[in-house]
Amino acid sequence: MPREQMEFPLRNLPRLTHFGYSDQGKDSFFGPHKHYGYELIYVVRGETEVRMFEGSDPIILKRDDLYVIAPKKLHQFKYNRGNINFFWLGFQMEEDVILAENHMISPYRLLNRDKRSNPERVALIRQMDREITSLRDRIKIDVFRQFRRVPLFNRLFEDLEFELHHMDDFSEIIIYQKLIEIFAFIARLSSSPQKGACNPLNYAYRFLKNHNREKINFGELALKAGYSQEYFSRAFKLRFGISPRAFHEECRMSEARNFLSRDFSVQETASACGFKSSSHFSSWFKQREGLSPEKYYPN
Repeated sequence: MPREQMEFPLRNLPRLTHFGYSDQGKDSFFGPHKHYGYELIYVVRGETEVRMFEGSDPIILKRDDLYVIAPKKLHQFKYNRGNINFFWLGFQMEEDVILAENHMISPYRLLNRDKRSNPERVALIRQMDREITSLRDRIKIDVFRQFRRVPLFNRLFEDLEFELHHMDDFSEIIIYQKLIEIFAFIARLSSSPQKGACNPLNYAYRFLKNHNREKINFGELALKAGYSQEYFSRAFKLRFGISPRAFHEECRMSEARNFLSRDFSVQETASACGFKSSSHFSSWFKQREGLSPEKYYPN
């Protein structure tokens, strides 16, 4: 996916200020700037050395790392080695949305400007919005925090990207729900550092579950968990009752069934589940289920 960015706020999503994805391997530098809300950077692939604050030591961002910068903190984003794919997201959690310096407005006033608004829809969004603001004081981040190896965010960011590109009558509700999940997890991680520490097998389990659309190098995953591949496979099966490879396939199949049950075509399902072709996906599906995907979920 090429570099892209979506600029906000939109009237129907007043708290989301920016969202983007980049897979550029070139040197990049975003000069000193600040946001009125939190900024999140989540690494999907690769690793690189990054400088976030003028004069500060560089940090290393790796796959599945989440970096959170608190509101109104002057920072930069400079990286100059290695390839890195990442999402970034800006989100305001104060009572009023800040559109510009000294220009604040209630998110509900923005929402009501949307011509598609109706009382029921506004009431539902307003209820979810209260959940968002209730999380604000539970996020313990004064300047920034880096959370290592948190693959659970991968699917949440992918789902957000999908909904933002395929907006329908239900997307706003789904997007708000995903944002609540993201910041609820951040609140949990930031307030309970010990609970956020990753047990190696739990990390591998979450990694496989949240990266089920990708081809997995199980040798590399074993090394990340601190084991040899043979010991890792035995320990994982002893802990969860299934081998890592079989668990990954099971998660991928569950995802495929989910897409097919929602009337996605075979080609769309194959692409969403990380297959290079629909024929490869159909063969894989039939081998495991005994039926082709067309017969399994006929439209």
